[in-house]
Amino acid sequence: SASNVDLTNWERVDTTPQGYIGAPMTVSSGVFTFPSTGVYRVCAFAEFSDAGSNMHYARFSMFATSNNSSYSTIAEGYTSSMTTTQGFTTAYMESLIYVTDTSNVKVKFGFSGLYDVMCYGETTANRTCITFIRLGATT
Repeated sequence: SASNVDLTNWERVDTTPQGYIGAPMTVSSGVFTFPSTGVYRVCAFAEFSDAGSNMHYARFSMFATSNNSSYSTIAEGYTSSMTTTQGFTTAYMESLIYVTDTSNVKVKFGFSGLYDVMCYGETTANRTCITFIRLGATT
């Protein structure tokens, strides 16, 4: 298994008619900061490709911290193996995040895999994306 590669080149959706409401998430070096406290549903999917002809699997991971320092894996999505050059597959994961302190509770994302794995992004279409939905206040 290869070590994790942090995903860092994110953008907020801007292709019509996609949209959003509320204060934005902010991201710096791949680390997302929540705009306010509350309970958030975080849904994410990633598109992977066999970069050669030997991808055994790809793993999409969500990491969270409650102290703005040490991260733990809180969700993962796996793909099946592929043996066809330039085949595509996706992985999905989600989690509820209790944001009690916006300075300390943060999330980031990454991927790893066995052999030739590529993760795809796209500026005009959601190929690898995350949706943050604030469900309500923490209790």
